Amino acid sequence: MKKILIAYFTRFNSTLEAAALMAQTLREQGWDAEVKPLAAVSSLEGFDAVVIGAPINGMRWVPEAAAFVGTYKADLQRRTVGFYCMSYIYFTGSGFWKKAIEGAFSAVSKLVAPVMTGVFPGRIDASLPSPMRFIFGISKDAPLNLFDPEVIRRWSLEFAEKLR
Repeated sequence: MKKILIAYFTRFNSTLEAAALMAQTLREQGWDAEVKPLAAVSSLEGFDAVVIGAPINGMRWVPEAAAFVGTYKADLQRRTVGFYCMSYIYFTGSGFWKKAIEGAFSAVSKLVAPVMTGVFPGRIDASLPSPMRFIFGISKDAPLNLFDPEVIRRWSLEFAEKLR
C-alpha cells in the first residue's frame, strides 16, 4: 500500500480542511494517507507521495510552502508530488488575478515537477472593503465562503489515479 503525506500550512483552517478531505478520500480508495502541518514534517522517509498545500497570499503561494519545497527538494524529486492552494480571489476576482494565481506554483515547479496542481475555492471571514473589491474585480454580493468539498474530492481521486 502506498503511503501519502499531505503536508499543509494554514492561516484560517481551510487548507487543513482540504488536507483532511483529501486524506479521507484517499483512504476510501485504499491508500494510507497522513496529514501533517509543514512545520511538523522532519522527514519524507516512508512516504511514496507527497501533497503540499497552502493558501495564496499576495498572488503567491505563501513563503512557508515554497521554503518547504526548497528544503525537501531532493526527497520530493524522488516521489510523486502534488501541490494545491486555497484562493478566494481566484474564484471571485477578474481574469487578470486568476492568471496571476495560476502562476503561483511556477517557482516551486521548477524545483520539483508536480504531477498535479490544484487551486481550490477558499473563504474570507469578512467582506472586502470597496477599494479592494474594485481592485480585484469582486462583486459586492460575492459569497464569503466558496469552500467546496466536491472539488477537493475530485482532485484527490485524480491524484490517486496518478499513483496507480
